Amino acid sequence: DSVRLEKYEHTGNLLYIYFNAAYSSMPVEEEILCRGAIVCTMMQISGVDGVLFYADNQPLQDSNGKEVGIMTQDSFVDN
Repeated sequence: DSVRLEKYEHTGNLLYIYFNAAYSSMPVEEEILCRGAIVCTMMQISGVDGVLFYADNQPLQDSNGKEVGIMTQDSFVDN
């Protein structure tokens, strides 16, 4: 409930999405499902070839502390 979209930027063919710090506090399963839905939806926009997420103005990191980087619909398994 406390996660908020702060801003977004469309530069070149990439969409940068910035959330507040609460995004990093989401349960892992919920965050992955949310991120997958957002990425797959945004990839339907003409001119968007990839999506990058930021939380509290920092690049999104996985559970190992590695930056997630550019995501596309191919970044997620869809069964």
